[in-house]
Amino acid sequence: MKNQRSCAGVGVGAVLALAVLVACPGCARRAQVTLQQDFAPPSQRLLTLESDQAFRSSDGERQGLSLSFPLPGARQGPRAFVVYIEGPDGNETFLVDPRNPAAHRGFLVQEVGALKGKSVLASGTIRYQSVPLRPLWRRVTLDLRTQDGAILRGKALAKTAAIEVRNVRRRYAADVRVLRGDSGLGGVSDEVEGVAERPTPVDDPLPEEPGDPPADEDSPTDPAPIPMEPVAPPS
Repeated sequence: MKNQRSCAGVGVGAVLALAVLVACPGCARRAQVTLQQDFAPPSQRLLTLESDQAFRSSDGERQGLSLSFPLPGARQGPRAFVVYIEGPDGNETFLVDPRNPAAHRGFLVQEVGALKGKSVLASGTIRYQSVPLRPLWRRVTLDLRTQDGAILRGKALAKTAAIEVRNVRRRYAADVRVLRGDSGLGGVSDEVEGVAERPTPVDDPLPEEPGDPPADEDSPTDPAPIPMEPVAPPS
């Protein structure tokens, strides 16, 4: 009987260890998205962005989401791309529409490169899902199109951390004020401290990480989106 209990204990321990490995947050980035920009120079037409900087805030009525990404291919580093979205609270699928006060609204900011600037999220959906036994976490699915025609698709596992979202709001305070304005999500030319709209693209590639190979100028002009793998919740 003692041997049977010992074997049973080993079996349970092995199962728990396997579960921990599967759910290990370090095994995958918490946010994984593709940014498709058919109007951009060849090196920027399809970017894969990954990060652990995925945060959500909620006051019971409204929720906010901030995703911050380093340069494509980098696992960490200075913030190069930021997605900010806010709207009604809840675990469901919401429309993203700058003209609809009941929908979610947001913007994409690119901090580096020839396309540096802000683009409003013009249409699409954002879906929030609860995570069993993890009340502070939400699974988020994005299918968005920006005002300048870029397509942003992917998934994130966002942790509820109001201070992190607040920091992003403060950094882009003027843009968030425009986001919440009654006149809709227009340009921010009158907001001196706001982020300028993204410029007309020129053939100037993004800065490359040290050791990266040169950008391929012969990449296809209309690449298919990269399928996103589900992000496992942390243990």
